[in-house]
Amino acid sequence: MLKLNILPEDFKKDVKLSFVYNISKNIILLFVFLTALTGIILLLSDAVLQTYINNTGTGRTVIYGNYESLDRQVKEAELKIEHVVSIQADAINWSKLIEDIMVKTNDNIVFSRIIIDREKYRLDLFGHAETREDLINLKREFENTESYLTIDFPIENILEKNDIDFDMLMTIDPYDFK
Repeated sequence: MLKLNILPEDFKKDVKLSFVYNISKNIILLFVFLTALTGIILLLSDAVLQTYINNTGTGRTVIYGNYESLDRQVKEAELKIEHVVSIQADAINWSKLIEDIMVKTNDNIVFSRIIIDREKYRLDLFGHAETREDLINLKREFENTESYLTIDFPIENILEKNDIDFDMLMTIDPYDFK
């Protein structure tokens, strides 16, 4: 068998290169086709998922609305509890204060009026003592306790010896009566 080599070298190169070009063109076309097919599949799946979300969204909204209402009620209850706790934290146990005053008072002293100023933690005591000694003992009882910060005891209270109408002004320590 005889081979004739009558084609020029440039033409032979072009034929070989065209074969390579055709293969790369087919690979690129296949890649473009697969990319387009993937895009179409993703768009269709997006439409299907969107339809599913729209159909199930109504039930979720009802559930969310119920829980939102419950959440709001819980927050309102917590706010009320916090408010009550803050009131109780600032409050003075007035019963404990009155009990402390009565323990320090003997039978010869009668209070006619007790004025409590809760903002200034001040206490005004007005009353009647049978003797000066009873009134001085009452003053000492208050002074010997750290629960009463200041005691204003006018000198007029002890000018008389018997049947004394007195008044005392005291500032209480709010932390002792919580």
